[in-house]
Amino acid sequence: MSHIRQLNPCESRDLHLWLEEQGIDLNAKKRVKFSDVLPVATIAQTFYPRLVDLIHYTPSRHSVANKLQNWKVFNFTVLKKLNITLTETYMKELAQGQVGAIELLFYELFVRPVKIPSEEDRDYTTGKPDQIETSFGSEYGSKTTQE
Repeated sequence: MSHIRQLNPCESRDLHLWLEEQGIDLNAKKRVKFSDVLPVATIAQTFYPRLVDLIHYTPSRHSVANKLQNWKVFNFTVLKKLNITLTETYMKELAQGQVGAIELLFYELFVRPVKIPSEEDRDYTTGKPDQIETSFGSEYGSKTTQE
């Protein structure tokens, strides 16, 4: 059973625009490629060059165990500093190439930080963006999201 939070239509649209902008096509073959953290870390290095050092990751080829170890390293060395923490279950789903896993991570890692709140996201009493509590910052990958 998957524990991956589904992106809402607006988040999904923003992600697809970002993927298109980056020239990334998430077909089945690419999903397998992104089940290892190295291609993800390479992309992350362009956005967060001071946080990502590619020497920490071992080539994993087809081993889910090695891919999982790479995800654990990436979680500890990079994501933790960005206040994103992946659960063990979610890292396994990433390593197995589960549908929706890499999309959610890409959204939270690359799209969400640069998204400017729209008028409908604003609290009309204060003029500030609404505070939306998600599972990020504590445990990444759980289904529970409170608004």
